[in-house]
Amino acid sequence: MYNFSVPAVFKAYVDLIVRVGQTFVFEEGRPKGLLQNKSLIVITSSGADYSEAPWKAMDFVEPYLRAIFGFLGVTNVTVISAPGRDPATIAASSKQAQEKIKKHFQAAKVR
Repeated sequence: MYNFSVPAVFKAYVDLIVRVGQTFVFEEGRPKGLLQNKSLIVITSSGADYSEAPWKAMDFVEPYLRAIFGFLGVTNVTVISAPGRDPATIAASSKQAQEKIKKHFQAAKVR
């Protein structure tokens, strides 16, 4: 997270992949995402825990990514966060994030 949102280079990437005729089309005047039946895993880090008030209102990363990839047809979005400023919090949240990632991929192998 950079200043409550995504870094500029990532925003530029998004601008490059949102392409009419490639990742979405217009049907009867309405956009339709072409990335249906796809999954997205978002792994974030930040200096504060944005999962609860008062910081939750300042998190523009998760809503933005859910909106833009939802527009493209990706509705199965998993967000894994690793917040923290001090070394102990960073270590704990990083460990929790790694465990969630491992569980997610183990579940995917079972399917």
